[in-house]
Amino acid sequence: MNVIVILTDQQRSDALGKVNPQYITPNLDLLANDGVLFYNAYTSNPVCTAARACLLTGKYSSQTGIYGNGKGIRPDDIQLPEIMAKSGYKTAYVGKYHLGGGGNEPIPA
Repeated sequence: MNVIVILTDQQRSDALGKVNPQYITPNLDLLANDGVLFYNAYTSNPVCTAARACLLTGKYSSQTGIYGNGKGIRPDDIQLPEIMAKSGYKTAYVGKYHLGGGGNEPIPA
């Protein structure tokens, strides 16, 4: 089975053409039509770096220590790509990461 997670930062739940015709999001709408769209999804943190850390580690900000932007995930925190790689998946991350020192480090997998 193939798994692709597309995370759009700071996007309201109704800011998708499939949900609200006021928005024009044809590519996201195509993906939503052919995949899974979560209508009742919530973020654990409203700040992009902190929310991304929560998603990748499965921990709350109180556990990652990341409440805002500019702080990296601790090296001992296991991330979702590491778990998937151990199960035989090939993993990749495309886009902004902002959870490491200089921003250009690969995610461990």
